[in-house]
This record gives sequence, C-alpha cells and structure tokens, in this order.
Amino acid sequence: MEAAVEKGTWQVQEVKSRLSHVLENAQKFGPQIITKHGKKVAVILSYEDYTRHRRAHSSLVDFFAGSPSRESTWTISDKRILQGKWCCEILAGHLRTFELLKAVPAPPVVDWIAAQEEVDLCISVLTLGEIHKGAQKVSDPTRRMKIRRWLEKDLTERFYGRILPIDIQVARVWGTVQAMAEANGRPLPAIDG
Repeated sequence: MEAAVEKGTWQVQEVKSRLSHVLENAQKFGPQIITKHGKKVAVILSYEDYTRHRRAHSSLVDFFAGSPSRESTWTISDKRILQGKWCCEILAGHLRTFELLKAVPAPPVVDWIAAQEEVDLCISVLTLGEIHKGAQKVSDPTRRMKIRRWLEKDLTERFYGRILPIDIQVARVWGTVQAMAEANGRPLPAIDG
C-alpha cells in the first residue's frame, strides 16, 4: 500500500481512484479539497476534524437562545411527551425545539439537549412549519423577517441533512399517537400529534 503523501487538493477523478489515500490524508494532514473542472466543490474532513469544527460553533442551546424568535409566545407544549409517556422521538424533538425557543426554557430540556451530540439530533419539517407559522403571526414586520431569515438560513443550515421529512411511516406513528391520545381522553392538535 502506498504511503500517504501530503496533498490538500484533489480532482474528482483522483478521488474516485484513490479514495483510501484521500481519507488517509484527511486523517494525517487535515481537510482535503475536491475540485471539479478547476472549481472547489467539496471538502473531505476526518471525523475528528468534523467534530472539532462542530464544537467550535455555539452550543445548540446557545444557538436557540440567540434566535430572533426567542421570547415569542409559543403555544406548543405537552409536558407528557417531554416526560417520556409517549415514545415518538420526532414529536418529542419538535416539542424540545419549541421549549428552547421559550424566554425561559425548562432546565431538564436544556440539560438534555446540552448532553447530546448535536450530529445525532434532527428536527422535523413540521417544526420548521410551526416556526414559520409563528413568524407569520408576529406583528412587527422587521422582527418577522428576522425570524424568517433565521429559520430559512441559520436553522436549516445548522440542521442540513438532519431535517426529517414526513413519510408514510411517520404518518402511521402519528395516527397511532393520535388514537392513543384520544382513547385516553386527551386529544392532541394535529401538529402536536
């Protein structure tokens, strides 16, 4: 096997034929830049560099604390889910996100979020929809635009690749949760279900 030689830029064709060398270089020498037709198009990082880069950003709790939608009066809150009585993580994640947007979020939620590896956390398209809905209700047009920009740029970039769609499997879980809630005499609004 050929030893890794320090090189930071690779053409796509080289990467295709020498991927193991590119990966080895990323681990030994740092980020490896991939070019296509002379333009930089991607970067390969070692997992260690990636996690270090993610930690260099503010914590997820601080990210939500700095949101322009903080201080909004969010009406989504079902403590039963946060206490673990339901086991639908998409919904629980949805509610945890909104808890972080409150002026004073519940300490157990803040502690739980802070203890997680951010790369393991996802949000749902429903969460994005609810934040957008909340922004539309803000009467101050400047603040409304700040919230929408935060949602459409900052939040979606922060969670790139970790925004969960609603598919048939999620719809089935939603139906089960809705039916269980109704059977227990505690119907949920559609978005919370």
